Amino acid sequence: MLILSNALTNVVDEGCVKVANSLVKRIKSTDESTTVITFDRQSDLADEHLAVNKLLLSRGLISRVRANKG
Repeated sequence: MLILSNALTNVVDEGCVKVANSLVKRIKSTDESTTVITFDRQSDLADEHLAVNKLLLSRGLISRVRANKG
């Protein structure tokens, strides 16, 4: 499973950010094959951080999606 998010941050100060961080932690604890990719904001929860544009276009992202097809 791939999780792509810009909502994960190290400073959890908003309700939706708290929920996103908690959800990612729970998913990763139950499915170790989960890869978390962040863009825009970096996070300690992320396995990778990619530079993407506003349309979420990125060669790195396309490669990761193709590699994780299951």
